[in-house]
Amino acid sequence: MKKILWIIVGAFVVIFFNNCSTGVESSPKPGILQVILHGDDSDTSIVIIDETYSVDTSDVFMIHIFEGKAYQNKKYAELFPTLDAYHNPGHSYNILARDSTNQLYLRYKIFETYVPPGNYTRLQIGITAKELRIGEFDPIPVFLPPEDSLLVNIDFNFSVEPDHITQIDLALSPFRSIQRYKDMYLFKRIVEVQSVKILKRK
Repeated sequence: MKKILWIIVGAFVVIFFNNCSTGVESSPKPGILQVILHGDDSDTSIVIIDETYSVDTSDVFMIHIFEGKAYQNKKYAELFPTLDAYHNPGHSYNILARDSTNQLYLRYKIFETYVPPGNYTRLQIGITAKELRIGEFDPIPVFLPPEDSLLVNIDFNFSVEPDHITQIDLALSPFRSIQRYKDMYLFKRIVEVQSVKILKRK
């Protein structure tokens, strides 16, 4: 009789645990967000003192990238230069450097970070610069407009899927971003989204 009772109790316990939810669901795998930045390939000349100058391989316009965030409305994920990085010390890039094979501006991977999957509405990137070196001109100091933040907000919709790579291609206009104001040159930081691709991780 006892043996039969224990069999019934055991069966009840198995049925109970098989039908019970712990309330803890497994978290989805993160996705990877890659941000590629380069000069706008259609922006290759500037007027300085009434003279039009076209970009040359010796020209230098160093921009400094020091912060990145991807926003889901008010929540955000911090972006880092590489997948194994846990802080962003900032990096500088010559936005006028060109690929010798096709003469297009070089592509720089400025961020590559694991982020939660979901829909995002904004990229926020810290971008500054100090001077433009072009042709035989003396170095030209450039400044952010006094009313501008150090951070550039790029508002657009994109998504990150679990175990996939979202690759965002950004173009910064190196010369259209520079505007003469009185005796100085202002860096207006014109950045546009060129493409968004979702790639399967290999």
